[in-house]
Amino acid sequence: MPLSGSTSNASDRSTLNIPFKLPLAAGLNQLFASIVLEELARLGVQHICLAPGSRSAPLALAAQTSRLKQHWHFDERGLAFKALGLAKASGKPVVIVTTSGSAVANLLPAVVEAFQTGVPLILLTADRPPELINCAANQAIIQQGIFSNYLAAETNWLPTIEQPIASYLTELDQLLFNAQSQQAPVHINLMLREPLYPGVEQPINPELLRIPARWLNSAQVFTDYLQSYPQLEQSYCNRLVSSFSARKGLIITGDLSTEDSQAALQLSQVFGWPLVADIQSGLKGLPGVLSHSDLLLVNPQSKALLDQAEVLIQLGPRLVCKRLGQWITAKANAGNWHNSLMISRQPQRQDPDHLFHQRWTADVAKACVQLIQAIENQTIKNDGVWLKALQNQQQQLSTKLDDWLDSQQTGPADEMNISRQFLQLAPSAIFVGNSLPVRLAEMVGHGRQTSSQNTCEQLEKIQCQQVFTNRGASGIDGLLASAVGVASALQTTVTKQKFSMLLGDLSLLHDLNSLELLANFDDNFVLVVINNDGGGIFHMLPIPADSTTSTLGRDCFQRPHGRKMQQAAAMFAVDYQPVTELAQFKPVYQQALNSNLPSIIEVFTAPGSAAQQIKQLIKEFS
Repeated sequence: MPLSGSTSNASDRSTLNIPFKLPLAAGLNQLFASIVLEELARLGVQHICLAPGSRSAPLALAAQTSRLKQHWHFDERGLAFKALGLAKASGKPVVIVTTSGSAVANLLPAVVEAFQTGVPLILLTADRPPELINCAANQAIIQQGIFSNYLAAETNWLPTIEQPIASYLTELDQLLFNAQSQQAPVHINLMLREPLYPGVEQPINPELLRIPARWLNSAQVFTDYLQSYPQLEQSYCNRLVSSFSARKGLIITGDLSTEDSQAALQLSQVFGWPLVADIQSGLKGLPGVLSHSDLLLVNPQSKALLDQAEVLIQLGPRLVCKRLGQWITAKANAGNWHNSLMISRQPQRQDPDHLFHQRWTADVAKACVQLIQAIENQTIKNDGVWLKALQNQQQQLSTKLDDWLDSQQTGPADEMNISRQFLQLAPSAIFVGNSLPVRLAEMVGHGRQTSSQNTCEQLEKIQCQQVFTNRGASGIDGLLASAVGVASALQTTVTKQKFSMLLGDLSLLHDLNSLELLANFDDNFVLVVINNDGGGIFHMLPIPADSTTSTLGRDCFQRPHGRKMQQAAAMFAVDYQPVTELAQFKPVYQQALNSNLPSIIEVFTAPGSAAQQIKQLIKEFS
């Protein structure tokens, strides 16, 4: 989920009144690490994720006396994904500390996901000094450039008394500014010479580092970057709205924060335009929102209505529904969009089909406010009859979907009904895994429904569901760790909230080490695992099924494993409940939600049944 807020953290820092005390008895490495972490805290960073290691000892020891909240994990890959989740949910960059060697390489999957989804991470990796690189020294690899193109910036530091500390501070401030303004990770590779531990490393006179007095005697950052995300001139916004004010328009929401989703609702209300909600926006099930784009587009009557749209505004990237993306592209290729506008915080190109006329890089909520202000200055023509017809079609299809799924409420559990029930019963914050779970949630999920009709006055009272995903690289690795990170960031000392996750069996097998993170989570966290014995989504591929190639799908794609998660749950001492019948799920899930402990619900479904259900559903609504 996109981060919110400007690149300046002045408001965050204004409450920091704790004076920083130099560790006067420390050596160079410890003193340097303490100053770096102090500056990061002043920059508004709140969380630091650490894995055990020797070369990173100065950073780990400095973390003990810093203001940063510590998160530990023995697996660097899972640690990095937890940091990703923390950053997504908190809206602030998170520091990751590792030792040297392959520990650094294990961060790459999460760094790729962070770059793709616009999540700033600060990678603080310990390294061997230059004289130990490329000479067969133990645990020494080439760490510079290891993250390739998936960074906003990187630097290589070798702490010395010859280089003034102010130069490191100014570069650190710039790196964090780059991370936030470019919405991407940054890498600080810290080459440390031994000794690394207190009592072994001789104390150093801080005056040798030439630490500026103005930094030591305050709680302020060394260099305060004040630039915020740019806004369009209101006059240009007015002209933009004028260009499509007399046409039928459609608003589509992609991956959005709750603040952005709230603004999207208001924009739709003021414009009088239909809003098509992606699962990632948390808007599904709200009154007047078009929640089932798959069904709307396979149904001839509703598709004919959608085809009348002349203007497209997409808020946020990465739509889950493939059919919706194909429909948008087909209209573009036919020249049927008078105008199309994508608004997203990330500066990177987010137009895989290369169709948008205009791209606005901005805070989505603030952009919506500007568009609403532009409407207030002029008259926009909207077709209330068209809007109402689409909403009626949505209601009819939704009722038909409910009836169709309700007719299958007896017998073995199935992915489609479990996905729908999960979203209906889930708490206000959830994480949906990749592959089949997120697609089923997008196709049939209602979300938490409300009964009131939207009005401008009521919009502020409507609480959008917080739906988190990892849809940047859409991998199945690190999903549980990411979800634990999200849940950890949402925890506060004042408010405890329930958290739930929907995950596939292969995704959990990819991230078994992160059950340690789940086991150590000290509040409610319900992990629902759909076990269809392999890669269920691959049953939807056009793999030949005759006798000569019947093993192809099994060996190359589905990979049946025959594993149950009960033993893994027992190993990590996490509460476990199996579900085989559909009628079992609701009471088991509700009981787990009422617990104050993490738990796993494993739902066993027949391999390939979801693919058959999807085909039947599309046929039923076509």
